[in-house]
Amino acid sequence: MGERGLVVVVLLFVVMLPAPVAAQVPAPNTPVPAPVPVPGAPTHPTMPWGLGPAVPYGQLIRYVWIPPQEVLLEAIEPGVPVSSSPPVESAAAGARLAAATARPSAPSTPTEPPPARLIRQVVVVPGFYVRETTVGYHYPRRWAIEQVAAGTYRWRLLPEQFRTR
Repeated sequence: MGERGLVVVVLLFVVMLPAPVAAQVPAPNTPVPAPVPVPGAPTHPTMPWGLGPAVPYGQLIRYVWIPPQEVLLEAIEPGVPVSSSPPVESAAAGARLAAATARPSAPSTPTEPPPARLIRQVVVVPGFYVRETTVGYHYPRRWAIEQVAAGTYRWRLLPEQFRTR
């Protein structure tokens, strides 16, 4: 049996060694230690009602798509008075121009200003996703149109916010 037989015996010993160790059973009267509760930790962190400091906004339910919105902006463009004579750059140039045109002319008076116009413009506010949670809705940073004054608008980046149900 020599060297080859010794190798077979050693391999059987190595293979069979884990079986008795895994078959050992603990003593029947040893109590299982209870888990130690951690203050402030959610009781059931994977359940929707397991709220706590780690999950103040609740568990995510779904994403809700808010589609882009078309907004009609209206502004009033005031009328600008139009002068009947061209502007004169200097007094000397004005004297030469008056001498060159020898005919008498009426004094230059501004004409009636044109009436104010209503300008309408359609802009598209981009869409965004809202996260719906078990406690409320989380709105991300998003663009919106803000009316600064009558007929004056500007784009504004709204901050993130959370609205409860």
